[in-house]
Amino acid sequence: MDGPASRAGLLLPGQVQNRGQERGAQGHELMLGEDGSHLDFRASVLVDEDSVTLATAVRLHNTRGRLYSAVVRRVHPYMARRALRRAHRRVAFAARPAGERNARAAL
Repeated sequence: MDGPASRAGLLLPGQVQNRGQERGAQGHELMLGEDGSHLDFRASVLVDEDSVTLATAVRLHNTRGRLYSAVVRRVHPYMARRALRRAHRRVAFAARPAGERNARAAL
């Protein structure tokens, strides 16, 4: 996978700093997930040149999963946005400065 995220080490297999096991990677998308007795979750991280998209899905199995989900559901949007902002900063700081990119393009 080549792109700003892979150059920053964000989406290279084995280097994801997140919960869950890697389920696969193709192009600019990484699939994460984990199966448990109370719930199964999947997350997709898709990186384009100018955006990062996170999608999550959860399958609840029992009362424990529903209770856990009821708590997590309230903070999940905040935590997901925070994680994406952190990823954006990491990619942005890993990129070459605009002046350097423009100077090489002019040569």
